[in-house]
Amino acid sequence: AAAAARGYGSSSDLAPRGFAGWLAGKLGVADEAAAAAAAGSSGVLGGVTGWRLVLLAERTPQQLVQVHLRCHDWGSAFHLSKVYGLDADVVYRARWSASTVSRAAIADNLPKMRDRRA
Repeated sequence: AAAAARGYGSSSDLAPRGFAGWLAGKLGVADEAAAAAAAGSSGVLGGVTGWRLVLLAERTPQQLVQVHLRCHDWGSAFHLSKVYGLDADVVYRARWSASTVSRAAIADNLPKMRDRRA
């Protein structure tokens, strides 16, 4: 019940694997964590076992889009723009700036932009 109050889901979600297992599942690394546990290590540094949370940060959708743009992860940036109703021109502009000038780059980016002045 306390777990549900903290936003972790039901207490039955946490019981078999604990908070670390729940978090690994939410982060999409549950399979890797299970394989590392079965191997007897974290899978990263040989004999080191367990996981440690280094950073937990809250970001706005615009900030997340910028993170994906810096990594040239255009698909994720487009997806976030669509889901949160953000202007996709930011993504097209960044993708255009990062590409070499070619017919394909022009066809992929410029016609889809609404505001071409920037």
